Amino acid sequence: MSKNIVFENLIIEKFNKFRNKNNIWSNDVFDFINEEKDLLEKELDIIEETEYYGIKEEKLDKIRDYCFSFFTSSRCANIDEDEFDSKNDLDIYTWEILDDILFYYYQKCVND
Repeated sequence: MSKNIVFENLIIEKFNKFRNKNNIWSNDVFDFINEEKDLLEKELDIIEETEYYGIKEEKLDKIRDYCFSFFTSSRCANIDEDEFDSKNDLDIYTWEILDDILFYYYQKCVND
């Protein structure tokens, strides 16, 4: 099985624990981020301290783009891009935490 598929399945499984059809998308995403941030506090600190494990910026951008695109796609959180910059959008800091969470799990799946 492709390591990208392993990553995708893991994120879907983790995010689905917070999916609530009665909530707006931003509440589900915010709950997911807060829970994962608390669970991964030390790991997220290491990511920042090591400047993303020393990965070159170009490769890091590709990883982030892939992870974010997957997360917001219909296969996971299903966030319509029209929702960005709407009243339901999350602040930049919160999106950056999501980037770090996704990066952590991506690196874990790729390197295991």
